[in-house]
Amino acid sequence: MAATILTAVIVAAAALAAVVQLVKTRKAGGSCSCGCASCPMGGACAGKAKRKRSRKHA
Repeated sequence: MAATILTAVIVAAAALAAVVQLVKTRKAGGSCSCGCASCPMGGACAGKAKRKRSRKHA
């Protein structure tokens, strides 16, 4: 039983670390780490972020 709880805690910590990293990357102005050239939604997510920033500074 202790091994099951320990495994669940480790998996939850890894998932939390991944989510925190994604949030930090998104706040820094990035998106996913693989680039948008091959992503079918690349124009949607990267385009919106660029447009939002240009409106703020314009």
